[in-house]
Amino acid sequence: MKSFSYALAFWLAVVICPVAANLEATITYIEQRLLEGKTVAILYVDMQTRFIKYFDAVEFYRVIPEQVGLLKKFVGNDKVHFIDVNYANEGPTISESLQWLRKKAAYKLFLKDHDDAFHAIPEGGGRGEDQQVASELDVYLKSRGVTDVHVTGCFDGNCVRRSVKGALEKGYDVSVDRESNIFLRTDFLRDSFMTPDELDEIVKLRWSELTRDFPNLRMISDSRNRPCH
Repeated sequence: MKSFSYALAFWLAVVICPVAANLEATITYIEQRLLEGKTVAILYVDMQTRFIKYFDAVEFYRVIPEQVGLLKKFVGNDKVHFIDVNYANEGPTISESLQWLRKKAAYKLFLKDHDDAFHAIPEGGGRGEDQQVASELDVYLKSRGVTDVHVTGCFDGNCVRRSVKGALEKGYDVSVDRESNIFLRTDFLRDSFMTPDELDEIVKLRWSELTRDFPNLRMISDSRNRPCH
C-alpha cells in the first residue's frame, strides 16, 4: 500500500503538477557567478532518511529531480564545491542525492547540532566517515576560496532559512530557490496554535526580512508552490 501511495505521488508530481522549481534559472545564475571568477559552494541541507516522514510525497517527487539536476550539472566543475550538511544522528543523506554528491572530488560532509549550518560542528559527530569534516563550515569554505553559497534542502522555513542567514552573516553572496526546498508537512502542525496558512505567512515574512537586511541575498524564487493534491 505504501509503495502504491508513493507511485501515485510520483504520477501526480510528473503528470499533473508543473515542475515549478527554477532549475534553469539557478544554473544560469551560478554559471554567471563562475564567469565572474567566483567560487561556489552548494550546501545540501538535512535531506536525510529520518526526515522523510515529514516530507509531503508529491512535493518530494517534484523537488528531488530539481535538486539532483543541480548536482549533476556541476559535478564536473572544479570551481563548485558540494557540502553535505547533516543533522547529527538523523540518518544518512537520501540515496537519490548522495550518489551524485559523492561523485564530486570536492564533496565534504559536515555534521551539525544546530539549525544553522554555520555553527561549529561537534568533533567526531558520531559518523566517522572518511569525508566528514570536524571543523567549522565557515573556516573550511574560506580555506577553499569560496565566495558564493547556494543553499537547498529541508526544511525551507527552518534549517535552510537559518543556514542562509548564517552564510549572509559570514559575508558570503548567497542564492536560494525556495521552490526547490522541502516544506514541513502541514499535518505535523496539528498541535500548533497556527494554521498552515498562518505559518506560511510567518515564514514568508522572515524570508522577506532577510532580503531587506542583506542585499547580497539572491532569491531565485521567493514563493512556495504548494503540493497540488
